[in-house]
Amino acid sequence: DLHSFPTRRSSDLVYMCKKGKQNNLTHQLFVESFRDSVSQAFDCLVDFSENMIDSFIDDPIVQAIPIVKLGVTAYNGVKSFYNYFQQKKLISFLGKLNSCTDEKNFIKMKEKMLNKPNYLLKESELTLALLDKTIETEKSILLAECFASLIKEEFSEKIYTEVTLIIDQIFLSDLDTIKIVKDGTNDDVKAEEISSLNRLVASGAIRSCVLNGNGVSFSDYELTSIGEYLSDVVTKYQCKDCSCN
Repeated sequence: DLHSFPTRRSSDLVYMCKKGKQNNLTHQLFVESFRDSVSQAFDCLVDFSENMIDSFIDDPIVQAIPIVKLGVTAYNGVKSFYNYFQQKKLISFLGKLNSCTDEKNFIKMKEKMLNKPNYLLKESELTLALLDKTIETEKSILLAECFASLIKEEFSEKIYTEVTLIIDQIFLSDLDTIKIVKDGTNDDVKAEEISSLNRLVASGAIRSCVLNGNGVSFSDYELTSIGEYLSDVVTKYQCKDCSCN
């Protein structure tokens, strides 16, 4: 009997609509706050160092950065490991972005955002989503390197999306494998290295050059076109020096 199924009261539907609008508003606020934060240089992050992240988190000036402040507000100022970890990833991202991007690029990006409301909107949404889900702070640094390349127009929006999604799929230990493949070394592949190669092949970063698809040495693999872009990011990341950017 169709009439036996429970129906929602109009008050419930109104509540759901309001809740949906509230969630959309929160989503919009986070994206706009993120775009505001990545489109300006912050003097408080000039001397950013991954080893000093705890002191950066506690800095009141850093806490006033739009996206950081909004994150604290969203959790009602409650201190927990999760909130701390989320802030750590955000500040690591912004700190690296500021250390490898000059003020001219920030000004140029700010102007584009003012003239084109949707400029880097999808990329900002993607970056926030990836920052939220990653469990490795170091990946925040990699994402910042990618975002810097996007700002400098070294990456197109399409390249940025593809590279960051690969970063999301692979392990940090796979970065060394990318470097070995790029260098074209003829070393034999060890048993423990096969899974790394398989992950990179599955992600589209490298491909096998042999007919059966199972290479026995690193020289049997090569970077794909998107893998070349990823390799450039890895080189900058492993360099740990702003002069590499």
